[in-house]
Amino acid sequence: MLYVIHGTDTDKVRKKTTQLVEMLQKKRPDASLFRVNQDTWREDFLEEIIPSISLFSPKNIIVLDFLFDNEEAAKKIIDNLSHLKETEHVCIVAEGKLTKEELKKLTAKAEKVEEHNKGEVIQKKESPKTFALASALIEKNNRKAFEIFQELQKEGIPTEEIHGVLWWQFKALYLTVTTKSAKEADLNPFVYSNCKRVANNWSPEVVSKYLERLMDMYHKAHRGGLDFIAELELLTLR
Repeated sequence: MLYVIHGTDTDKVRKKTTQLVEMLQKKRPDASLFRVNQDTWREDFLEEIIPSISLFSPKNIIVLDFLFDNEEAAKKIIDNLSHLKETEHVCIVAEGKLTKEELKKLTAKAEKVEEHNKGEVIQKKESPKTFALASALIEKNNRKAFEIFQELQKEGIPTEEIHGVLWWQFKALYLTVTTKSAKEADLNPFVYSNCKRVANNWSPEVVSKYLERLMDMYHKAHRGGLDFIAELELLTLR
């Protein structure tokens, strides 16, 4: 499983990477964390770590930390993207500015891609109804969520888009219930206040389970293991 967090705002890239790692560690407390940077990179690292599945902790966390300045490391990562996607480990590529070709190749294999650039605001282009669905779910208004979901299906909104917004919403909710301010959570104040309204109705453990379910359904759907749209529909009913 591969995640990519990149951009010219390297401080934010590092902060978002740390937040993702912390969230994964809370869901998988027994997982080992491997963080590889320019100083610790070895040519044979990926060949060693990708096939290694521990009996007691089958899903480890691997952070490839700003390695693309090293041509050898960059080539190794690009050459192993299919393996990084298919492995049971969670692999995170944290990087600064990428070339268009590098980003294209990474995006083709990644579960999620986040971009954080200095002085830029990446505008969301998703349908407003997908955000209404996400809001209804965190408000625990399942009847409303189901009705909106049916409307999204009739309008032909892509399953990937719906899933992406739900992932974003529950990630924001998780950060809200585990921090004390929008600044600490590194969230837009409006997003933070919207989550704060319902925060008392959620525990970090329950939000974490939703995130894990969203992550697992995405991974399994792309391997042909389940019906993606049906699984999302079930989520709106619970």
